[in-house]
Amino acid sequence: MSWIVWLKKFQMSPIVTIPKVIEVLPTPIITKPEEPKITSIPESANLAARLLQADQDVKDVDVILTKHIVCNGKKVPIVWDKVVLWTDKGGLGYDKNCYDERTFRQPTMFVAHWDVCLSTSSMVKVTKERGLSVHFGIDNDGTIYQMLDTKNIAWHAKGANTVSVGVEICNGVALKYNDYYVKKGFGLRAIIQTEKVHGKEIGPYLDYYPAQIEAFKALTRALNLAHAIPLEAPMKNGLLLKEVSPEVVKNTFKGVVGHYNITASKIDPGCLPLDVIV
Repeated sequence: MSWIVWLKKFQMSPIVTIPKVIEVLPTPIITKPEEPKITSIPESANLAARLLQADQDVKDVDVILTKHIVCNGKKVPIVWDKVVLWTDKGGLGYDKNCYDERTFRQPTMFVAHWDVCLSTSSMVKVTKERGLSVHFGIDNDGTIYQMLDTKNIAWHAKGANTVSVGVEICNGVALKYNDYYVKKGFGLRAIIQTEKVHGKEIGPYLDYYPAQIEAFKALTRALNLAHAIPLEAPMKNGLLLKEVSPEVVKNTFKGVVGHYNITASKIDPGCLPLDVIV
């Protein structure tokens, strides 16, 4: 059933039962998680300590869950039961000096990032400190946090901010954080042993939780409904393009992209299967 037909039924009926669709996504080469000793992704001890401290600084709060996101001031339905807006109790948001406020906007790209943080709350804290921002965050348990109305320009992907919506998917990336995830009750993340981005091998690093991938999928479809962002990803020879795309850099590509499609200095969102999700 198309989104347009579904939306018409949503508007005509006070109660809508939305079937849950489960898709099996192909994944890169992975192995069962085991205690890591080394990682090829360097990270300073100071940064590691800062990430842990940022997460500890965030207090546990009750949250109110909604089933819509906000685009150009309007509620847009989303097929996901864990959504927290910046206006909700327990919501997360940005100061006005971290983004450009607008009254209306029609973005044409959805940019995926990994946040290299241990929670969405700590990601927001870190980006605030750096004077940056992003519209959405997907936490470890799949909860979608919306920090900004998509009408506003967030500062998350230099060169593409004016035409895009951004999401940071929570992932500490470094293997040593698996102990933290177990301690917090999220369970072990799978380990991606090898992945090629910009023509170079990266890894090993931590994979996303299945709930995060499903949440990203739901958010992608909601943004397609709100802004008509095409459900397409940059491809080359039938494969997902994991390098800089000239069309993306020129802001002529319309669809779902990774940060690696915008700049050669970025490797995120790594193994996220954008081509399968869209």
